Amino acid sequence: MRRLLPLVVVSLLMAIGCEPDTPEQDIPNDPIENPDDNPTPEPEPEPEPEPTPDDAISTLEGDLLLDFNTECSMCYADCFGDYYKTGLYMWGFYFQNYTTKEQLYIEVMHPDQLYEVPQSEFTASDNIYREYALLKGTYDFEGYQAYSWYTSLATSEHDAHIAPIVEGTMSIRLIEETGNHEVKFDLKDDAGNAITGVYSHRVVLEDFRI
Repeated sequence: MRRLLPLVVVSLLMAIGCEPDTPEQDIPNDPIENPDDNPTPEPEPEPEPEPTPDDAISTLEGDLLLDFNTECSMCYADCFGDYYKTGLYMWGFYFQNYTTKEQLYIEVMHPDQLYEVPQSEFTASDNIYREYALLKGTYDFEGYQAYSWYTSLATSEHDAHIAPIVEGTMSIRLIEETGNHEVKFDLKDDAGNAITGVYSHRVVLEDFRI
């Protein structure tokens, strides 16, 4: 038969065996997170705008989307023949919007000596001997605009601007269903502004061959 210890002995043993060696500490209900464990992400810096060349001629203040498909717009394709004596035909394309008083003139070199609107893609170049060259805008020795330029006159809504074309392409194709031409230009001026647009109406052919 198991003997029971006196109550005084039991109490003494409990007091000796359950007494903590260190003083009690308060334990918080929620653990404290280390702020280094979940740092707040720093915002990404905004990309800086591309610097404008200090010697840029363009007076445009940003990209330009041109509309030459209005009732008051027209495109002329002027054939100058072998104007520069390079063996290539030189063409001048005038896109004009008479309402906004804007004009885009693009000068190109084509290998075919034919009097018909060339269906090709032309790429910006300063080499007049290069086939399918879109000649970059510049000033001639007399100080006049030469080759490819965007120009606009001042209106009540817009300031006057000039911009030489120095990069990009222009493509031309015939729309057989209508007999018109589709001309796409994806260009840039010397300040890096994009000049884009699509013309999809009649191209007036003019003969200036000597």
